[in-house]
Amino acid sequence: MATLFNTKKKDIVVLRSQHVFGRYVGSCHTLLDCPEASRMHATVTWNGSRWLLQDNSSNGTFVNGAKIKPSLKWHITARDELQFGSLNTDVWQVQDDNP
Repeated sequence: MATLFNTKKKDIVVLRSQHVFGRYVGSCHTLLDCPEASRMHATVTWNGSRWLLQDNSSNGTFVNGAKIKPSLKWHITARDELQFGSLNTDVWQVQDDNP
């Protein structure tokens, strides 16, 4: 099962087949406490063969320190590091990318 590890808070998140990150309590699976994060910031989806990250935010999503293009689906793999909203936020490391 795919997992992300928050290197600052030491939290582990098990990804759902469609997993939403953001600040909105009613619709997000993983809540982000960063003020730069959007209410529904990004989605990670299993497409049957790999995990895809899609940024839906105003301030951006970063993979390994590089900002990804909004609305495009980005393939993520084990050891990738994700940040939501800013490079000054928590780092989420992809620990396992199994289905």
